[in-house]
Amino acid sequence: MDASARYLFGMIVSLVVIIGSAFLPPGPRLVAWGGLVAMWIAFAGYLGWRSRERIAVGMHPTDSMVERFDLLPIIVLGEVVTGVVGGLTHAPRDPAPRVPGPPAPRGAFALVGRLLVVAGRRR
Repeated sequence: MDASARYLFGMIVSLVVIIGSAFLPPGPRLVAWGGLVAMWIAFAGYLGWRSRERIAVGMHPTDSMVERFDLLPIIVLGEVVTGVVGGLTHAPRDPAPRVPGPPAPRGAFALVGRLLVVAGRRR
């Protein structure tokens, strides 16, 4: 089974879990979604591990593709900042949303920074 078929299989499993979780009470729904997230993390690691077993042959990045991937971190960072500021603005004034809120952009910036480091090695 090639990587596209494995990815499609993962999407179908996700669809079944998402639809099935709509009929669950809140506690089991949270467990189902946690299991889905864990499955996707393991699945992404598996696909990454399997893709390194053979030489990658295929497409070469064009200038337009490189430009689109260069713009992606800017768009993602803008959306993260907008979401965090909007969430903190409308949150109640107690410590529950204020404590995890400010570190969230730092985590997003760290992930996007890692993306820039990996994407910067393209030549």
